[in-house]
Amino acid sequence: MLLLLPFSLLLIIAIPLFLVGGAVAIYLTSKGALSVHQLYILLGVAIALMTLLGAGAIDSYGDTIEYTVDQCMERGTDGGMDDQTVNSGTEFGELSPEAQDVFRSALQASRADDEYMTRKHPDEFELQRDTETTNEIQYESECYELTAQYRANVESNILGTFFSAVGWSLAVALTVGGLVKRERRRRQRWIESDSLEDVKSERCPNCDESLGQGSDECQRCGWSSTDDDTQEGNSSQPK
Repeated sequence: MLLLLPFSLLLIIAIPLFLVGGAVAIYLTSKGALSVHQLYILLGVAIALMTLLGAGAIDSYGDTIEYTVDQCMERGTDGGMDDQTVNSGTEFGELSPEAQDVFRSALQASRADDEYMTRKHPDEFELQRDTETTNEIQYESECYELTAQYRANVESNILGTFFSAVGWSLAVALTVGGLVKRERRRRQRWIESDSLEDVKSERCPNCDESLGQGSDECQRCGWSSTDDDTQEGNSSQPK
């Protein structure tokens, strides 16, 4: 049986983190601490990471190889076998560490009347395809035949393809949308800046702050044009 693989563990950890982070980002955006285009970009990056982890987790449970181990069958007088092609016997110690691990796991599963499925495919073991092909291995003074059969998981492949297509499309759309919004915002600021220069708004005589079009009072220091009118009126009166 397949165990919970690293991609699945990362996905389980990442989901609550992304949900909490997304909620915080939306809250900050509502309070004005985070702009809309920044929110879009952050969500796009988060969805891209989730898609990567999710696709990896689905793919981990996709196509696998089923290994079974049986005692060697008795050969006929001609040394052949009716329906099977058996590779020349290989000593267990001559196998690579990965092949040894696969063989021991498959042997243990076979003794327990269970199946051993994994994505590992050591070079020493040939897959059973059109003709029945087994791998003969000498282990602890016994002869064993290891059969490796490819098992396609169509549902997992379809789900992985659909998940990746939707996830990456959404991530790209949000990221591009955020960049477009940022560019539009920059252009809007340039237009507003040019408009202010064209208007040539008056400035406060006290602090040189721009008063804005049609404004006669400074928001920074509180100066008002009526103050100057009052002073001019007082100075024009005869003493």
